[in-house]
Amino acid sequence: MTDSSNPRSVQPIKPVDPAACRMLRFVDRAAIAVGSRYFVAGAMARDLLLVNTFGLPSGRATRDIDFGVAVESWEQFQALKGALIENRPVRCRAKAGPAADLDGSRHRSQHPPRLDSVWGCHG
Repeated sequence: MTDSSNPRSVQPIKPVDPAACRMLRFVDRAAIAVGSRYFVAGAMARDLLLVNTFGLPSGRATRDIDFGVAVESWEQFQALKGALIENRPVRCRAKAGPAADLDGSRHRSQHPPRLDSVWGCHG
């Protein structure tokens, strides 16, 4: 088994929406700039496979794009946040929160600056 999937290509008859391409490139550049890996989730991930790769209908109900970004420290999180804010497109909103143990404890994360907000996370 390998750590990567079989590569697929977007079919020319079903190109990805230009606005979605701009957002995907925007997040890609920001993540690369701070050394983070990311993935696309939600309806956009489904549509990239069903519609744009295999030409199947999806019945898409949402227009947002969900990303998961792996950061290794609060410093890297702040750098990513800064890169996203500094270069964001005009109509870009983001929600961010940890899904890992950045504070070193398993399945919970404390938020700076006072570390008084604790989130539980399991997955």
